[in-house]
Amino acid sequence: MSFNNLIAKAKNPGLSIKMGFIGLGKGGSEIAARLADTYSYEAHNRFPYEAVLVYSDLFLPDLPELRNPNIKQVELKSSMIVSAFDRESEKILFEQNELPIKRLMIEQLKSSELVWLTVDLSSVSGSVFGASLVSGIGKGTLKTLGFMIKLPPLTASKEILKHAIIFLKMIWERKADFAGTLYFPPYEEATELPGGLLHEVNVVPVTFTSSPGGRFKNCDLRALLSDPGNLHLVKVKISPSEIDTLHPYPYMAKIQRSVKEGMISSGYDFVRGDQVAICILAPRSTANRMYTFNFDIQLQEIIKDFNPISKINSIGYFLYDQSDEDDTVHIYVLMSGLELPDYISEMVEQYLKVQ
Repeated sequence: MSFNNLIAKAKNPGLSIKMGFIGLGKGGSEIAARLADTYSYEAHNRFPYEAVLVYSDLFLPDLPELRNPNIKQVELKSSMIVSAFDRESEKILFEQNELPIKRLMIEQLKSSELVWLTVDLSSVSGSVFGASLVSGIGKGTLKTLGFMIKLPPLTASKEILKHAIIFLKMIWERKADFAGTLYFPPYEEATELPGGLLHEVNVVPVTFTSSPGGRFKNCDLRALLSDPGNLHLVKVKISPSEIDTLHPYPYMAKIQRSVKEGMISSGYDFVRGDQVAICILAPRSTANRMYTFNFDIQLQEIIKDFNPISKINSIGYFLYDQSDEDDTVHIYVLMSGLELPDYISEMVEQYLKVQ
């Protein structure tokens, strides 16, 4: 059964963290709009996320009909005719409007506990707007600021790769000033994954019943997402028939393989990360036989296999009451404080080739 259907049936859906989004440029605005337009099923808070979208009239985002009234749009009017690769003109356009943009962001997102800056590096406007904003922002300006970044394809032009690398270098050198960074690959379907998975993890701890023995709280999620460096987020769906705690290899191998391959991005050195968390949501009938001491030990072994020296390890067990068709086990694995993924090294190599 889909996760949205589970939330719809939950008695008291809620959120662990109030999040906001800043979409920069055409692609970044499209991503932020999708994420912020999430329907929560809360009776008095249908659209809990807030967003500010900033783009130029030269490159308008392709936005659906937005339902969320908490999404504000800023269309920068340009008197210049520029190309998609004209970095200087894009930079001037943003800087001419920088002060009112920042005021709007602070006012619109003042109630957000964690703000995500969404950027699509497949266009110059995303990297230029992002660099202009980041260069003038410090830790605490918007409480906690993290990044969601769509990486450009390796076949992108030299100019696109160049400005993407400049932006990535800037935020990496200043990573201590910000929360975590979540990368996702340059294909269209990936743009819905980060926000969807984050929203699910944000919902589970406060919406579904916690099972004894779990060690995953709201503060753990906040600490993990706020950890400087890169984030890795994976969801694994398993049928209850696959769960046999006396013969764990098949489903444990599936979890490990999913983490290594990644849904959003891959190519991380997990040993160099800071924190690892596993959050599991299972139907009550499955949870009764699944959430055992042996199962907990098996999950701890997975964590040690990926990162034997992580600072914080959290495992959360949650359950839901199911009808006949509700039988999926949802497993979320989160890691923080990671180094850069392999894909970025490949971007740099490709850029040097086309020099």
